[in-house]
Amino acid sequence: MGSALTRRTFLTASAGLAALVRAAQAAEQQTPDQMLDELIQENQDSSLDSGFDNASRNVKLPKKTLPTLSPSTAQTTEASIANYEAIVAKGGWPEVPAIAEGARVGVKSAAMPALRKRLATAGDLELNSGDPQVFDSYVDAAVRRFQVRHGLHPDGLVHDTTLRALNVPADVRLQQLKINAQRLKTLTGNLGNRYVVANIPAAQIEAIENGVAVTRHIAVAGKPDRPSPDINSKIIQINFNPFWTVPVSIVRKDLIPKMQAEPDYLTKNHIRIYDAKNNEQPPSQIDWYSTDLFGEDFRFASSGCMRVQNVRELVYWILQDTSGWSRAEIDEVIQSGERKDAKVAKPVPLYWVYVTAWATPDGVVQFRDDIYNRDGFGAQVNAVKG
Repeated sequence: MGSALTRRTFLTASAGLAALVRAAQAAEQQTPDQMLDELIQENQDSSLDSGFDNASRNVKLPKKTLPTLSPSTAQTTEASIANYEAIVAKGGWPEVPAIAEGARVGVKSAAMPALRKRLATAGDLELNSGDPQVFDSYVDAAVRRFQVRHGLHPDGLVHDTTLRALNVPADVRLQQLKINAQRLKTLTGNLGNRYVVANIPAAQIEAIENGVAVTRHIAVAGKPDRPSPDINSKIIQINFNPFWTVPVSIVRKDLIPKMQAEPDYLTKNHIRIYDAKNNEQPPSQIDWYSTDLFGEDFRFASSGCMRVQNVRELVYWILQDTSGWSRAEIDEVIQSGERKDAKVAKPVPLYWVYVTAWATPDGVVQFRDDIYNRDGFGAQVNAVKG
């Protein structure tokens, strides 16, 4: 879009980005990098690592510096298809039954051989590691590797979400890779040296520089009935402490029901109402049960209700080459609450993509839920219910 990008177009894209990355609970969650750091650290810890043989060390963890979207992603994803075709040709992997005793280290279960074979078939476990009936440190590490590859919290527990992901059939995963390999061919052209990618199914935003994911951020994507769109744009401006006009659809579908159930909801969330003359209206004076509530005479302005997890780090990175916007100056403006805009010295390409399966150059294959059913498999690949 380049220099022809208008302010109005940018603000429209920015409003969409805000909708994508709404994550009020993100402060209580770990980032994907933090999850991976914990797993790497535990694999290096002597109490866990001492029992691993050399073969187990060949099981690869995802490298946190490798981006989801890069010029090579389409090629590496295409290359991974042959491995999954071989898995399917051999009958796929077994269905893993629920482990009634609870899947944790030390548990012995008749379901364990199926879990071990499932993990080994996709490369998360060396099949001959440990007692086939026991959930040991080998299985614990393999489950967490599997969870990292599927965007799940790597706690090593085979809970419902992990079990559902384990039991997605191999032929479905193969078809996902084929669909996404084609999808990626249209996405991995001239991306640039510095760009931001929001992968909607992964609920993740990456800042990528010279082929390295320098920072990642948790996001919350749009609901299936209000999906986040694919976007190819540029970040040309950072708006500090902005007002955001809430779309009528969100007012009707979200805010009105919340106000009917919780009369002080707007006040608690710093959302204000203005009439056509820009006069603020107290929420208590509005009939929240009116059938024609909110036409063009009202607008909502919201401050801070849509967030990127750890957004400040992303802003630092975007403005690192912009004069007058050092970390200290950014912190000062945020703290002041003053409404300011920063023009980005070098516009940063912004891509919102829909990728549910991909492989990185290290050969690690990752999958995410098909939240908008674009792959066409519905609940078969949706491990996490929202």
